[in-house]
Amino acid sequence: MKTLIIALTSIITLSINLNAQEQIKIDPKTSIIHWKGSMVFSFGGHEGTVKFNTGKVLKSNGKLSGGKLYYRHE
Repeated sequence: MKTLIIALTSIITLSINLNAQEQIKIDPKTSIIHWKGSMVFSFGGHEGTVKFNTGKVLKSNGKLSGGKLYYRHE
């Protein structure tokens, strides 16, 4: 009986935590990352842009906590 109660409590706790995350779909037209990298012991570097096709980010307790982003090759 104790095992059943512990198992049910765990399932309820997990479902509450999963529901606390908000999923936000990204807008491919406005979701762009511009990055810039530099070399530590040199005067060179790179930069680029990543544009996305689809994706979503997870927000938990007011902070980004994860997500999946799919970018397009250009």
